[in-house]
Amino acid sequence: SALEIVTLLKDVHHPRARSTIVKLIAGLEGAAPDAGLKSMFRHLAQALMTHMDEEELVVFPAVDRSARGLHVDKAEFIDAIAFLEFGHGEIGRMEATLREEAHQFGGLAAPLVHFLDELEAHSVLEDQVLVPLLKALVPE
Repeated sequence: SALEIVTLLKDVHHPRARSTIVKLIAGLEGAAPDAGLKSMFRHLAQALMTHMDEEELVVFPAVDRSARGLHVDKAEFIDAIAFLEFGHGEIGRMEATLREEAHQFGGLAAPLVHFLDELEAHSVLEDQVLVPLLKALVPE
């Protein structure tokens, strides 16, 4: 159900992503990628943090209210779906560039690629499972 996915994202995926982002940013200081790649990772990290915060403020409460049988305005669901779809496009482009250049991150390359793999799985879960469930919940 949408509520089960939201709970998994909120309780497992988001805390793990936040923790990993903090560790990778700290590790960047000693790594040797060019300044542009460091900047891109920091930009990706900021975009992800903002995206997760917005999911927790916009998407998750709408799903929770719907699961409890409370009224959810049609516009709320439409906004939640649009937010997920738009945010993943921007994040996906940065993720693809960083993946191509991961070898430049030296000892951080493997943890970075692992993080990017988890990020991709997270996006697939939201895009291919959660969004269709949300579309099915949109009130007539």
